[in-house]
Amino acid sequence: MGYDDEGTGADSGFIEAMEWAKAEGAGIVSMSLGSPVPDDGTGLRPGVTP
Repeated sequence: MGYDDEGTGADSGFIEAMEWAKAEGAGIVSMSLGSPVPDDGTGLRPGVTP
């Protein structure tokens, strides 16, 4: 996923992590995410739909 020393990384890395957790049988994935860049609300949606 490639996060730096401050814990930042691309949205694609968060989505990859959620897909991996689901494939490993996770029913719930809890993540705290933030960004200084405004979001239209659609970027992570594909990674969180059932």
